[in-house]
Amino acid sequence: MYPTNRFNTAPQTTVSVLRLVDNAVVSLISVPPSECKSDAAPAPVRNDASTTRFAFLSESRIVELGTPEMAYEQTNAVVDYYQELNLDKDDATPDIQVQLNKIRMQWRQRASLNGSRGEEARAKLKMIENASNVFSNEDSRDAYDRSLRALPEVAEQDIDWIGRAWTYYFADDPGAASIAARKARNEHADDPNAHVISAWIELAEENWREAKHYADEAYVLDELGEDTVDVYRVRGVTFYFTKRYEKGIECFQRALAKAPREMVPDIAFRMAACYIRMEQYTRAIDICVEGLKADPDMDSATLLAVSQNCCEAIEKHCYNMNELEKSKNWFRNMRDKFTSLGVPHHLTKRIITFIDLYIKRIELLQVPPADPNRVPDFPLKAIGIAVLGIIAFISYPHIVTLLFFAAPTAWVVFYFVRHAEYKRMKEAYDQSVGEHEKVSAALQAMTEES
Repeated sequence: MYPTNRFNTAPQTTVSVLRLVDNAVVSLISVPPSECKSDAAPAPVRNDASTTRFAFLSESRIVELGTPEMAYEQTNAVVDYYQELNLDKDDATPDIQVQLNKIRMQWRQRASLNGSRGEEARAKLKMIENASNVFSNEDSRDAYDRSLRALPEVAEQDIDWIGRAWTYYFADDPGAASIAARKARNEHADDPNAHVISAWIELAEENWREAKHYADEAYVLDELGEDTVDVYRVRGVTFYFTKRYEKGIECFQRALAKAPREMVPDIAFRMAACYIRMEQYTRAIDICVEGLKADPDMDSATLLAVSQNCCEAIEKHCYNMNELEKSKNWFRNMRDKFTSLGVPHHLTKRIITFIDLYIKRIELLQVPPADPNRVPDFPLKAIGIAVLGIIAFISYPHIVTLLFFAAPTAWVVFYFVRHAEYKRMKEAYDQSVGEHEKVSAALQAMTEES
């Protein structure tokens, strides 16, 4: 009922970073030295009828680009964002912005880490922001593209194959990612991250055994504990897919012990998946609650994963088709629990909506069907006797003739009352069936969303 394919994808942030090359400083020959700028703040975009100028951010300087007719002076290499961030040169500028936003999400959690991994991630985020400025509009992109074409070809050296492997992985290119990961392992055999990325790539290809091997390699190599969060997280996922759920939970607990709050929701939904498979639904719900409380600013993909696993656990914990009234009360208790968490509403909105739909579904299931057996046969004989009774009473007005008329008349009235009741119940039941189908479809759509 609930998708699990997201489980074998790397967290939105899990990677060794591409090393930033110093951004180029290209200045127009025609620009006097007095107009040159420095430091890490982007210059404003200036547009006029004769020229379009764009200033993009380097690590320590501003590069100012002019019209194609102007000559360029190169003092360093301009960062090729297309290559470093795996952007397609043929994509429209708005599409590139969408891709950059996606990449930014993937690095946000890792930037919260301490040590070199966090520094690398924060540098990566800075590169993404610089690229976002470059691709903010068509004019700035054209100026940037011209600067790239003006540069001489430089032989590639010191390629960060770990970062390159992640770049391909995020671009959903497992073949290229696998090759880059192999090169990373050859050049950095003792780096746990080279094996972490390899494990995620194999998970994406559903090669559980190979993924487990690389995750174990990373575990053995992480002697200093700098990559504990990454190592134990991916190792926990490999245990999940090999159905060793208790071991998976142990790994996720180790990851949680050192994870910054921004990473807690990602680990929480993975841990909840293990608890669900072990039919420990209350623990699954509790760890999802912990994830919701940890980071109110989590990205939408992680929030969706936490919410869906939480909903699955709630459903399996609360719903019993043989005890609908009790089930409804259990769902109501869960609703009270999530409305009183004290977290922003957008974090619990999906879960509460799911609970409300399930309560509605149970109420619809409790609508009884109309029983045609409760309606007597059409009282044709009673109607005939009543007519004769009327005639007799008119001819001989007496208590006996009155009773002769009243008895069959009462039976006729009873029939029509029962028939009207049956009709109302049938209409209510038919309506409940239609609403139940709609509610079930809405629940199905929520659980299948990815």
